[in-house]
Amino acid sequence: MFMKKAKVPLKMFLTIVFVSFFMFTGCEQQGKISIGMAGSKTPFRISYHFTLFSGQKDGTVRVKTEQKIIIEYKVEINDGILYIGIQSPSHEIIWESIFDGDQSETNTVEIDAVEKGTYNIIIKGQEAKGSFDVSWKTE
Repeated sequence: MFMKKAKVPLKMFLTIVFVSFFMFTGCEQQGKISIGMAGSKTPFRISYHFTLFSGQKDGTVRVKTEQKIIIEYKVEINDGILYIGIQSPSHEIIWESIFDGDQSETNTVEIDAVEKGTYNIIIKGQEAKGSFDVSWKTE
């Protein structure tokens, strides 16, 4: 006789299709692409390894009067461009570093905070391949 076909609910089918699509193509959102990206973001650290990263990761640090911001970073870029910058509460870039091509660097930077408030830590990738580990604190 006839065998009944197993019916897969539409919702489950669509979920499988979308998950498969993102697994094989990476996540893309408004010009942002992250493929093979694994890592973490905490209140005082952003650390990721990636096959391809085009986008931005942000962190913040609150600064009181006459404090220093101390940035420690380790960057290993095999291709593309990676940018790390610090933006003051008045939206001025007070420090930045750009890594491109095949470049590795480990460094600690101390910046005198001229104004109190929230500073932004900005990490941008443009077709970057590699890793970064950026942490910060105040003194």
